[in-house]
Amino acid sequence: MDPISDPPTQRSSRPVHALPEELGKPLEDSLDHIVSNSKAVRGDRKDQLAHRKASQLRADAVHSHGPEAKHWIASFFSSEETLDHNSYMSYSSVEKLLREESIKQGQTYDQTGPDVEEHIKSFIKTYDLPLDELLVKDLSQYPTFNSFFSRRLLPTARPITSVGDPTITVSAADCRLTVYQTVDQAKEFWIKGQQFTLPNLLIGNDVADTRFKAIQEDNAAALAIHRLAPQDYHRFHSPVEGVIGAIKDIDGELYTVNPQAINENLNVFTMNKRSVMLIHANLGSGRESVPIAFVAIGAMLVGSIGWSKKPGDKVCKGEELGWFQYGGSTTITVFPKSAGVEFDSDLVENSKKKMETLVRVGMEIGKCSTAVK
Repeated sequence: MDPISDPPTQRSSRPVHALPEELGKPLEDSLDHIVSNSKAVRGDRKDQLAHRKASQLRADAVHSHGPEAKHWIASFFSSEETLDHNSYMSYSSVEKLLREESIKQGQTYDQTGPDVEEHIKSFIKTYDLPLDELLVKDLSQYPTFNSFFSRRLLPTARPITSVGDPTITVSAADCRLTVYQTVDQAKEFWIKGQQFTLPNLLIGNDVADTRFKAIQEDNAAALAIHRLAPQDYHRFHSPVEGVIGAIKDIDGELYTVNPQAINENLNVFTMNKRSVMLIHANLGSGRESVPIAFVAIGAMLVGSIGWSKKPGDKVCKGEELGWFQYGGSTTITVFPKSAGVEFDSDLVENSKKKMETLVRVGMEIGKCSTAVK
């Protein structure tokens, strides 16, 4: 089904998130970072109040899920002292433990049975999810919790901005978005992991893979980082129109994509399990095959990344590309310099202030200029 067109986004109304450190509050400890996306922030409603002034939103929309995370992880440690100091478990042991827990929880969320519908109803109530936009509204039709978590929405629920204009790029997900015009800017303001490079992100250790060469060697490439929280719609969509060129799976860990973890020296994006899609994008004005990388990154309790498309498929802007199963996670779109993308000014300014902007699938986030600077 073709995406539904939408008038240009009213960008001035987009709400924002801020990091605790930007408000003079201490960061949570690294152990909390590793597990904090196992549950969502219950106070997250405030960031959805679009009528609030940005300054008020910035003061209110602070992530605060450390206590829940510590309570969740405590069951794996013999004492509170061990939990606080992480004294007897090596990093490899922690990684093994978290991976095993992710697999176990993933199996739980794939189970059928009489308790599934009640679990779904509890999830809906906890996060106040709107039911009117569901494609399948009868909750008994979801055989597992994961089938609801990766639910589809009505085509009219996420209108796509400027479907007929290939130069406009749109949000790939319902998410908290940060954008950077270059990799260096992303590392200066947001991604602190020392191992973050485009080759590490796109091909991992497989140096023989040359399919993403035109992108991975371009440090002037622009990044759009879409972070999904557990309450979000967990299908992701194409930010551009084009043809799928390749899909590459890269094995890895399942660390949190909490922004506080990204802002520390944790190599989350290049260590986590991820799958990379190459899109030959049609950006108009004769630019019909610009290579763009779309990276789906797994996180805590996200054992599965699924694709709805395969190499050779054509995609419209805003068309579904794939989905995540349970947990919060992230997608990163990498635009090479040749794409000429210029992100919307409000997104750029918020990102430089370490503030995420709340957007939905199909909202305009930038324009691909024909005059590459």
